[in-house]
Amino acid sequence: MGTVGRNDPCHCGSGKKYKKCCLSKDEESHSPLTAVGKIDLINSSQPRCGLCGKAKKLKVTECCGQWICDDEEEYVLFSFARNSCDRNHRRLTLCGYHHTEGHTGSWKDCPRCKEDFETEEYVHYGTNEYNFEKLENPPSYEPTK
Repeated sequence: MGTVGRNDPCHCGSGKKYKKCCLSKDEESHSPLTAVGKIDLINSSQPRCGLCGKAKKLKVTECCGQWICDDEEEYVLFSFARNSCDRNHRRLTLCGYHHTEGHTGSWKDCPRCKEDFETEEYVHYGTNEYNFEKLENPPSYEPTK
């Protein structure tokens, strides 16, 4: 098991070099699999963003100590883009909210966080794709949004 090198024949069978064929597509999708289904071991000891899998320009989150892209400067104000792992985790999760508000203890059982949101929003912020850990046993609610 190894990685496909930039100058190796492309795994898709086109006969072109990997760098001229599928490299950019594979990087965009952040796919950890090669064409034969083996795990891509590109420097597996190197930390990766826990949300998108990138290995460049990372930092550790202040709230939960996970590796994440240090990419907030790429966000365009008022664009509502979801292109920043750092911003998405900090602003769209209970974990980030809990830390930003200065609450103590774990975000998963913080009564102050639970009071600050309607149940539907609380469940969304605790279980969406920007979380490293999901809220276990979220409360049930009648969807309204």
